[in-house]
Amino acid sequence: MSGKSVDGLIEYVGLRETINLAKNAVPATRRVNNKPLSGDITLSAADVRAISADAVGEITDNSTMASANTPGWWRVAVSNSDTVTDFPTYPDGSKLYSYGYMLVEKIGEVWFQHYYAHMGANAKRQDWGTEPNTSRPWIIDYNTANKPSAGDVGALPITGGRLNGSLGIGTDNALGGNSIVLGDNDTGIKWHSDGVLGLYANNALVGYIDNSGLHMSVDVLTNGILRAGNGKTLTLSSGNNSAMNAGFSLWGNGTDRPTVIELSDDQGWHFYSQRRQDGGIELSVNGNIYPANYSNFDARYLTSGNVYTKGESDNRYV
Repeated sequence: MSGKSVDGLIEYVGLRETINLAKNAVPATRRVNNKPLSGDITLSAADVRAISADAVGEITDNSTMASANTPGWWRVAVSNSDTVTDFPTYPDGSKLYSYGYMLVEKIGEVWFQHYYAHMGANAKRQDWGTEPNTSRPWIIDYNTANKPSAGDVGALPITGGRLNGSLGIGTDNALGGNSIVLGDNDTGIKWHSDGVLGLYANNALVGYIDNSGLHMSVDVLTNGILRAGNGKTLTLSSGNNSAMNAGFSLWGNGTDRPTVIELSDDQGWHFYSQRRQDGGIELSVNGNIYPANYSNFDARYLTSGNVYTKGESDNRYV
């Protein structure tokens, strides 16, 4: 073999293939997660800090959810949730469906538990320490499978309920107290006292309602007929085709005309009835009276053709 180079010697003894294989070989001292590379190795999810697709444990009767102290998926198969002291519970005291899966995560000293019931409801909680704690409360998620009630979110149920405070429809409420405003913040109704509701327009009290009726401190306008009475009614109406406005009013001057009921239009009064200071009643008309039947007048008044004049009586009669 004298005179041969190293390469020639390698070729001569047949080590070329061995050398080529050794270039890609891993030293026997290398390890993966403390597993020697002396042969094929099998890595678990924990070896690569992954979550196993298989359940790592199971929660059953007479155990606790906090006992799930290994990260990964836990199977929950509890036939009687009352035997699990820290089982997720609704605000009304009822328990979530007790079959499902729970995902456990751990980051540093922080634990996360997420329970997913087979029926769709889910809950979660978070804790700090070396392992989960049974006293840590659960947060129940709202979703289409677990819709909140009106009471859960502080709302009024559609069937009715009690509202504490004022209400604004389309706006904020500036009336305060027990009131409802509509459109603008100071127009609406407000409770005053037992049986009394005030009516407000732009923060001005324009009237109120009590058990005796409607009381208005401003004009009342109607495009229809105003009716009073139950059964037989008194009506006040307008045909909306007159040349002038008209009014029917009650007034008095406190002296010689204490009580006057008067009908008038834009040009003045038509007639009035008044009670005199002596208690008597008088009717005055601002114009002529044309009766439909004169017989009533004829029986009470004498015409000039039915009496003697002073000249005709020869001054014998006054």
